[in-house]
Amino acid sequence: MPATPPASTSSRGEGAQEALSLCVRLVTDPGDTAWIEDPGYRGAQTALASADLNVIPLPVDAEGLRTSLTDWTDRTPRIVYTTPAHQYPTGSVLTASGRLDLIEKCRDHGAWIVEDDYDSEFRHSGETLACIQGLAPNAPVFYVGSFSKTLFPSLRLGFLVLPESLVDRAAPVVDEMLRGGLQRLAHLIRKSGSDVAEP
Repeated sequence: MPATPPASTSSRGEGAQEALSLCVRLVTDPGDTAWIEDPGYRGAQTALASADLNVIPLPVDAEGLRTSLTDWTDRTPRIVYTTPAHQYPTGSVLTASGRLDLIEKCRDHGAWIVEDDYDSEFRHSGETLACIQGLAPNAPVFYVGSFSKTLFPSLRLGFLVLPESLVDRAAPVVDEMLRGGLQRLAHLIRKSGSDVAEP
């Protein structure tokens, strides 16, 4: 499996919902088109619609999200929300060729992928699947994850890996989103990281 490009950074937030909200704030404007899987996670649809995006559900089959040439030309997305490792709720897996094709088409059309990897750590058979985010250098991918399944749901601790090109733009938005206790925690994490001595 290719290594995640070093030109990425992560942010911690109040669960995957907050990470999705951050993605939307960074790369969309009201009226932009967002694609989601159908059937799919209602929380994602709600988050996208509440940002005044034109939410278009696209079908899912046994090999994951299905798009057509017409979708790309007539309903070009700005953001594509997908759960490729274990599509919610069908359980289908987006194939490697489907993942690479999605990266290529998003690059060609100036779109961003939000890869919600909500439970890949629970794969009990077969090989571990490569995330879309790590398949190609500088892929237009936000990688969203959560510790709700591995620790406990009420913790509401999620993470987001974003492309280096968006780090500077994300910093003030993250600070605004992490007010209060989480902002203090983020400050402590940053401070402890800067205090670590080189070996």
